[in-house]
Amino acid sequence: MKKKILFVTTIVRTVEAFLIPHIQSFLDQGYEVGVACNTDGASDEFLTKLGVKVHHVPFSRSPFHLGNVKAYFIMRRLCKGYTLLHLHTPNSSFISRMAALKKQKVLYTAHGFHFNEHQSRWKNTFFKTMEKIASFKTTELIVTNTDDLKEAQRLFPALSLHYVKGIGVDNDRFNRDSSLLKEPEKVRKKLGLLPGTKVIVHIAELNENKRQIDVVEAASLLQKEMSNFVILLIGKGRLQKEIQQEIWNKKLEKHIRCVGFVEDVPSVVNIAQIGLLVSMREGLPRSIMEMMSMEIPVIATNIRGNRDLVQDGKTGYLVDVKSPGQIAQKCKELLENEEKAKKFGILGKKVIEEQYSLPIILKKMDTIYKKLWNQQD
Repeated sequence: MKKKILFVTTIVRTVEAFLIPHIQSFLDQGYEVGVACNTDGASDEFLTKLGVKVHHVPFSRSPFHLGNVKAYFIMRRLCKGYTLLHLHTPNSSFISRMAALKKQKVLYTAHGFHFNEHQSRWKNTFFKTMEKIASFKTTELIVTNTDDLKEAQRLFPALSLHYVKGIGVDNDRFNRDSSLLKEPEKVRKKLGLLPGTKVIVHIAELNENKRQIDVVEAASLLQKEMSNFVILLIGKGRLQKEIQQEIWNKKLEKHIRCVGFVEDVPSVVNIAQIGLLVSMREGLPRSIMEMMSMEIPVIATNIRGNRDLVQDGKTGYLVDVKSPGQIAQKCKELLENEEKAKKFGILGKKVIEEQYSLPIILKKMDTIYKKLWNQQD
């Protein structure tokens, strides 16, 4: 009998952005693969062409949305058709664990618990309680950073726990020597960059958590010290208009731009001198790993996940949350010291290749999956 696995995420974009190599690995081995997520009008054509069965489930990112009740009953029905559930994203994972059958094998990857050091006490208490309740219907738990590992060991001592360093980076794609990269000058020309302009990239959805507003303020401070730089804010999000308005208000159009969604991210990263990620909350950010894979020194906030990747003073710099002044200072330091930036970039690439590359992660995941399949048998 063919074994069936169901990947569950809140939105379909998460699957397409992060889980395709893992899904493809199962398809190559002859497994039947399904995906349960909120497609919300988004195209699932890419997944169906791969041979994946896509189930629309009206998950919401908010745990208090009434649509989650309907999602529970849909998941209750879907669970009956699959051998193993692999859950991603907090809200859909909680609902799915509640809906899972009594003896069903459930693997939950916590890509950063919803409780964290920069959140209010009542919210942390709420999310910890939710995770404790759901842990009783979790067969195996995967965490992706050392902070969450410590929390999981403390909160769920009886749970079978694994530490896997993220979802893996495609080092062939995110590589300065890749034949797929567009010519740097053509990329710069398309973006309208003047010759000699230093490029800084920030890759993230534009929302409150990612703190692009701090990057705008950092650009305002940095332009008082130097003029030949531009910060590219890659990504879309509900704060895009607000961020763009702030750029106009501060007359920073020359130094920071909202470039929206970029299909060929490696080619844009390839022209950068510095990478940024200044969030308040992360799990293990792939954008940092991808930039490091391309030998880009990274300036990131000193938070969970970021500090696993960025070695302060060795592969980049860690700065405090909501600290535009520190961001500007470290950008200036690396832009003016190319030798140091290059040294950081080379070491960063080595770290990613040795610990976070896709083959390493897939091998680790295969061991966990085999354990679950053997338990099922």
